Amino acid sequence: MKLLKCKKPEGALADGDFELVKLALEEGELVVFPTETLYGLGGDPENEKAVKRIYDLKGRPRSDPLPVAVSSLEEMEKIAEVGGLARTLVDEFLPGPLTLVLKKRRATSFRMISRSDTIGIRIPFQPLVVELAEEFGPITATSANLHGGENPTSVEGAMDQLGTKVDYYIDGGRTPLGVPSTIVDLSRNEIRILRVGAIPEERIESHG
Repeated sequence: MKLLKCKKPEGALADGDFELVKLALEEGELVVFPTETLYGLGGDPENEKAVKRIYDLKGRPRSDPLPVAVSSLEEMEKIAEVGGLARTLVDEFLPGPLTLVLKKRRATSFRMISRSDTIGIRIPFQPLVVELAEEFGPITATSANLHGGENPTSVEGAMDQLGTKVDYYIDGGRTPLGVPSTIVDLSRNEIRILRVGAIPEERIESHG
């Protein structure tokens, strides 16, 4: 386990530390990182070893899909079908605390993190995570806690729950929002709010 610190105020890592984290993801290791909502647990969503470690570490049921973070709308479109309603919400709320559940482009894609034909995707409002996703590709973005545990708003909160079984922790201070992202299912071409989080329900539904 290694603890890295973000540079202030821009919230980025030193070049050498960034390369360490990128290499760790490439090798199937796990990284805890800050977002604007909570601390996330990142790994390669297409690496069987990494995905198994995430589920085992969190005690999360395998029936619960893992969301991913991407760097842009263009990257989102490579994974999922992004229709007009999704584009409206992307334009309004992303990057930011919104996770969209969309239909995958191929049923076989990302099978280890989502066994259905849908996948949860977000673009965080955190430069470090966006840069990681841009350089590495999609990374898992589940919260860095035990399943059902306290929301981790600091690196210490994540470490208390996940301990030494994470390869790298990135300390970016306390998260600005301190609540989870709002999750919206658009897979049926209509708005279904699965979890109300940082974005209020009425703001989402006003765009439906």
